[in-house]
Amino acid sequence: MRRGAWLVGAWALSATAVAFAYPSTLADLWGLWMRNPNYSHGFLIPPVTAWLIWRQRSWLTAERSRATWWGAALLAPAALLQVVGLRGDVVALQGLSLVLAIAGAALQIHGVASFRRLLFPIAFLLFMLPLMPWFVHGLSYQLKFGAARGAVAIARLMGVIVQRDGVNLIFPGGVLEVENACSGLRSLVALLALGALFAHLARCGAFRRVILFALALPIAVVANVVRIAALCVYAGIAGPQEAAGAFHTAGGFALFLLAFAMLAASKGLLRC
Repeated sequence: MRRGAWLVGAWALSATAVAFAYPSTLADLWGLWMRNPNYSHGFLIPPVTAWLIWRQRSWLTAERSRATWWGAALLAPAALLQVVGLRGDVVALQGLSLVLAIAGAALQIHGVASFRRLLFPIAFLLFMLPLMPWFVHGLSYQLKFGAARGAVAIARLMGVIVQRDGVNLIFPGGVLEVENACSGLRSLVALLALGALFAHLARCGAFRRVILFALALPIAVVANVVRIAALCVYAGIAGPQEAAGAFHTAGGFALFLLAFAMLAASKGLLRC
């Protein structure tokens, strides 16, 4: 009981320190999750992390879990990243600093042995952080260019009359542009987080779990190509203007369901 009370007190103190050290970072992250569709999954990550840590509660409260000052080694780079992130107004660096600070606190409170069990839950917090803007811009273009090319090839096989000019899909009745929102980046980031969670909870060898996580990337890309191909088919039937409306909106939800089903099927095939 005394051990548990000490841990609660230590984490309460750490949470208070984080709240005082990272108020603008926490506010920026929350605003990002609310405003940017690419990171709308972000608010789900901390509760999942808390649940993953809760699953380890019996181990964490055991007497063999001993505190160590090694956690301070992570707090120094965390502080440096926070200073650089604040000076440059880079939320990604501030968020990375926050995760490092949490890792440092966990290592200092629980010790090396228990920290190994906390490593994945804390690393999972990285999925709530934004990517660097220059990386997002380049990746988004490559994703939507590849998706447009693949979708047009599939649509033509299905008899749809469509031409492609870069990321513009040209139909007899008009033009559809594959915009950044259709790049698949949103589902890619969320599905990578889901794939990591699936792999962590899977009951199979490390090699198969790595494969399961790695499959999240091509699954997200393929699912987005299928979504845009379906959009092309609908545009060929009802016209580009109709396709850009309700069907386009519903396609985003269908995309994630398809990707989730493909990931679950992969998990079954790998017997994880």
